[in-house]
Amino acid sequence: LMSSPATKTAESTLQLNGVNSLPSSDSDMQALVSRIEVIVNGGLSDGAKVLSISNVSFENGTVSYKVEIGYDSSKTSEGSIEAIVGSAAESPQSVTTVPATTTTVP
Repeated sequence: LMSSPATKTAESTLQLNGVNSLPSSDSDMQALVSRIEVIVNGGLSDGAKVLSISNVSFENGTVSYKVEIGYDSSKTSEGSIEAIVGSAAESPQSVTTVPATTTTVP
């Protein structure tokens, strides 16, 4: 079966634990973007993945963002990508627990 690469851009919002404003430093902003990426990627499957995150802003207690997702349209529908992005949320336990299997590669 041939794969059919496609991209989908979606806008969504997230409530992130401990985030009450947009970070002022570039490194903190990068960390925030990475955190959003991890959350969205966590819901994706069948080779779909976050390509980029942009337009990050903070309003009324939530972080809004635009995400571009690359996926295989022969495996995943555009609608399911939208649904995944729309329902993406940070799980509280991901902040407090670090899996014991984490290894750092030098």
